Amino acid sequence: MGWRGAMIGNMGSAVGSQAVVGGVAGPGAGGIVSRPRLFRRLGASSRVTVVSGPPGGGKTVLLRSWISQAGAAGSAAWVTVRRGEQDPQQFWLSVLSALRQTDPGLVLVQPLTAAPDLDGWAIAERLLTDLAPP
Repeated sequence: MGWRGAMIGNMGSAVGSQAVVGGVAGPGAGGIVSRPRLFRRLGASSRVTVVSGPPGGGKTVLLRSWISQAGAAGSAAWVTVRRGEQDPQQFWLSVLSALRQTDPGLVLVQPLTAAPDLDGWAIAERLLTDLAPP
């Protein structure tokens, strides 16, 4: 399986929700539900997939089920976003950390530590450079 990423929700709902369950491939998964049509869409050739919906709409269960069914736990990154977290540097450092916990991310994504002059845009640009095709 190739490198693929997924984001849950849009920035507004992710920041406004209590929490999006975190860790690599969302450990502690609840129920697993078979959704073949949605699994096919998630498995379509793309580098990043955005799954958006209201709180309680089943985004987390859908992605956990797809990750489990596809055997993609080693390739799926998962980031926790809690209510009130609005620091772009911390968000992108969390994304980098989650990606580095995946098999492909360990090779592709270079480590980066927080610094006063490091902003969210610089981290995002660094990530895009790391993930760009050769």
